[in-house]
Amino acid sequence: MIITITGIPGAGKSTIAKVLSKKLNVPWYSVGDLRGKMAKERGLTIDELNHLGETQDFTDKEVDQYQEKLGKEQDGFIMDGRLSVSTDLII
Repeated sequence: MIITITGIPGAGKSTIAKVLSKKLNVPWYSVGDLRGKMAKERGLTIDELNHLGETQDFTDKEVDQYQEKLGKEQDGFIMDGRLSVSTDLII
């Protein structure tokens, strides 16, 4: 089972994901955390990475590839992100 929680910043995606992760005993991943790590690895702030993503698509492609890889390697997890998509359940 893959559960994806989407919504605007501050909507409570991470809060709900943490609760569900504990209740269902499955891992939880945050696209925001992943993007923060991407920015840090490049010596950028998250705002700078997001601005770069307006003209360069690698920022979205890397996150999409990461989510696709997780979907192929794991049977169950929860993912939260502004634009994440799942085939099982979208909240």
